[in-house]
Amino acid sequence: MFQTEMKEQSTGLCEIADLDGNVLDTLIHYAYTHELKFNDDFDQSEIDESLEQLWMAAEKYDMKKLRAACEVRMTEEVYADNAFRFLAFAREHEIKQLRMTAAKCIGDHPSSI
Repeated sequence: MFQTEMKEQSTGLCEIADLDGNVLDTLIHYAYTHELKFNDDFDQSEIDESLEQLWMAAEKYDMKKLRAACEVRMTEEVYADNAFRFLAFAREHEIKQLRMTAAKCIGDHPSSI
């Protein structure tokens, strides 16, 4: 891309418009460290949203290990507050373990949801 006659070569910039800056930071951090680290100021719902966006970026850019790390992290962080959100995400993207965990959480805590 930087060695061909494309806009990126002449400007020296590569625009990734479909990723939030914090998600891109997390993706780059993961690429170098294999550690999922989110902004320290994030609350749980922001982490949940970032995990979903990061999973989609990993899928788009064929980063299998990052995608798997996101799936594990989402599965570990299923709570009554986010179970429906993660269940919908898991169904849409065919993530079996996350779907099963979220459905179990909903079944185990029907009055909390």
